[in-house]
Amino acid sequence: MKRPSCLISALITAVVLLFVAQGCAHKPDVKLFMYPDDKGSEGYSRKADQGVFENKSIRVTVRKIGDSDDEGLSQEVIAHLLKKDYLIFRMEIENTSRHRAIYNPSFTTFTDDAMDYGTPIDYTDLYDMAEGVWEKEAKDGEKKPFSMNGLKGLFYDLATTIPPGGKTSKLLIFKPISKDCTKAALTLSELYIGTETIRVIFPFVFKPKEG
Repeated sequence: MKRPSCLISALITAVVLLFVAQGCAHKPDVKLFMYPDDKGSEGYSRKADQGVFENKSIRVTVRKIGDSDDEGLSQEVIAHLLKKDYLIFRMEIENTSRHRAIYNPSFTTFTDDAMDYGTPIDYTDLYDMAEGVWEKEAKDGEKKPFSMNGLKGLFYDLATTIPPGGKTSKLLIFKPISKDCTKAALTLSELYIGTETIRVIFPFVFKPKEG
């Protein structure tokens, strides 16, 4: 008389163990890549691998660069940063107004849905890291710091003035972010055009490699 209940109990136990085993099974990791979002606030659009903001006064384009890029990446410090998963963007600002524009990187932030918050690394930060951390073996066996030659002027460090009709193109560098974020945003909080200030947001999404 006890056999049916024992059989039912055994079946229930087997089903529970099956679900536990499935829950514990290793799920293959899918590497996610960061791309400009297709949609954003007014004035924003995506063109291939670039985020673009444009109005009657200014045009700003942002593109995340990687190991395959060669713009300024011959600098060993920049190459090292990419290997360490630092975020590096190429940002171009074109002033199409009749007034001078001023971009100050101290009012720029990078945030994501994993609660990361970062501001651009400046020249002093890079110099300190190069002197204190980034050392490599020389041929004679002694260590030497990475060369900082050529880095000045390669990335946005201090406030940059763009005259009417002028253009500037430099790098923005941020420390590594979390691996589990799905959305992010690069925000230029105070971009001056004459006496007017505007706020520009470049949204990003993380997804499997396109194409």
